[in-house]
Formats: sequence, C-alpha cells, structure tokens
Amino acid sequence: MAKFQISIKDYVVSKYFAEFQFKTDHLMVSENHLHPLSLMRFMDVIIDTETTGFDSETDGIISVGIAWRDPETRNINTMEWECNPGEECWKGGRAAEALSVNGYTEEQIASFPPVEEVAPKVKQFLRELDDKYGIIIHAYNISFDLPFLNTDIWEMHSEFEWGPCIMIQAKNLWNPYGRWLKLTVAFKRVQPQPNEAEELLRCAHSASSDCIMALYVWEHILKKKEVYRRV
Repeated sequence: MAKFQISIKDYVVSKYFAEFQFKTDHLMVSENHLHPLSLMRFMDVIIDTETTGFDSETDGIISVGIAWRDPETRNINTMEWECNPGEECWKGGRAAEALSVNGYTEEQIASFPPVEEVAPKVKQFLRELDDKYGIIIHAYNISFDLPFLNTDIWEMHSEFEWGPCIMIQAKNLWNPYGRWLKLTVAFKRVQPQPNEAEELLRCAHSASSDCIMALYVWEHILKKKEVYRRV
C-alpha cells in the first residue's frame, strides 16, 4: 500500500534574487510508488512562458507551452500558444532584452492573436486535460512563470492545482548547498537521448522545448528522491 503523509512545509522559491514563500499542505508520496505515472490518479503537466520582460505588472506573455506524458501511450505531448500581450509591453524596443533571449521579433508579436483570445483557449485545454486525467501543473521556475499566469487575464493559480518548483527540487538533488541550476544545466544531467537532447538544447527558450526539458528533469527527480508533489 502506498505511504502517504500529510505535512506542512514552506517552499522558498527564488528568481532574480527575489523570494517568496508558499505555506501549504503537501502530499508526500513514497519513492516506491512514484512510477509509473499511469498508476497515479493525476498527471503532471509542465508549463513554461516566454515574455516581454521580467515584471508581470508591466510586461506580458508572448508564448505559453505545456508538455505532459500520456499515461496510456507514455509519449510526451506538447502544445504551444503565441499571443500579443499589447504593444505597450513591447513596442519601440521596450522588450529588446527579453526578445534577444527568446528570439521573437516585434513584427512577429504584432501578428499574434491578442492575449484576450488566447488565454481562454489555454485554460480550456488545461480544463479538458484536468477532467480526463486530473492534472498537477509544474513550472521549472515557478516564481517567474506563476506571477504572469496569475494576472487578471490568465488567473490560473486558483483554478488549477500546482506542484512544487522543479528548479528548487533540482537544486536540492544536485546542488543542495549552492545556487539553483539553469534548466539547460539540469537537463544535461538527466542524459536523455543524444539526438533529442541536441535538438531541445538548440531550441532552448522556446516554451515547448523548455517544457520537455523540464519534464525530463522532473521525472528524473521523482525517480531519485521523495518529493512533495502538490502545492
């Protein structure tokens, strides 16, 4: 019989040296019962965003990606949506630093459908997955993605169940007394198939590619240690 333990735990999550805490109930699942995921009554979904900057109050999302492993086929599936958060977030070189990282251009963003059309579609897709499997959403760096996904237009924090920050779990596994690991660094430690790894690393900072890398890291962590799967 699976071992379950209810406890209270503080999660301190850092991004760009800003910290906030989650104080919530967590369900700890013993390592012997972490896999296969198809035996669970829920499915892990990884989410990632690409944005026009670092401030969720003045910047906006330009792409959202998700990745999940199908409990039946065991294949990894992805979806990605692109949207225009409003020209006030990017026009006139305002988002130049962020765009130099994620590879988007102002012209591309201008051509994307408005965020008001895209956000409901993303949430509806997640609702359908949730109805079918019961999902727990994870982000590699939750302190970056969640503030954007909890703005008025998205409001995803209260509607869906969220798991712990993968970045903090990776740090605890590989570098407990040091700094957090970049996603690409953590991914390289998982040692996936060389051809696939090369392609994913080449496309780093694409929302869907980052989701796949984070999913590999998360599944590796689940195999190695007991973790709190729910926040």
